[in-house]
Amino acid sequence: MLCCCEQSKEKLIASLKENPSSSGKSANDSAALVSELESIRQERDILQDELRSSQHTVDSVRSELAVSDTNQCLDISIINFTSSPRHG
Repeated sequence: MLCCCEQSKEKLIASLKENPSSSGKSANDSAALVSELESIRQERDILQDELRSSQHTVDSVRSELAVSDTNQCLDISIINFTSSPRHG
């Protein structure tokens, strides 16, 4: 089953194959579309870089949280150990 984007693409391809001269696109229109496509690709690349950076930040924060949790547990263990009647 095709997703809606694939279906739209297939319909456009079929339409152009059926009636290529009626597409109504001049060279300027085509150049504008190519320019817009390139702009969208650049935006996609920027967003992918931002996503990777955000994922790296999340991974770093998770690691810091895990270390902090471990340190907190160790601190509590030390407090409990030193305040027990046998060691106090």
